[in-house]
Amino acid sequence: MSEDKKASTTEEKIPESTEATESAKSTSPTDEHDESSYWLDQPGRGNQIFWVLSVICGLLVGADLLYHKHTHFSMEKWFGFYGFYGFISCVALVVAAKQMRKVLMREEDYYDR
Repeated sequence: MSEDKKASTTEEKIPESTEATESAKSTSPTDEHDESSYWLDQPGRGNQIFWVLSVICGLLVGADLLYHKHTHFSMEKWFGFYGFYGFISCVALVVAAKQMRKVLMREEDYYDR
């Protein structure tokens, strides 16, 4: 038997029902995660995340009281110094990036020319 006939006989043996294909389509991995099912899309999640992170930050700053610091500079002894230093450094990076954007920004069609 030639390979064309073998392929056609195996295709004929498998009945194609619409129910089987519809159930296979509905259980595909892409359908399981449609856009509305993500937990971040639910209303109020932004507030929950904000408050959870605020509590964690507060606990970490509070933990600053629980250990002895071996400092090199006098300001390192201040309560919450590293937290405040990190926050100020992050804000400075964002401000610097906004200023750099003005210098480094190219026109929209820069690479099309």
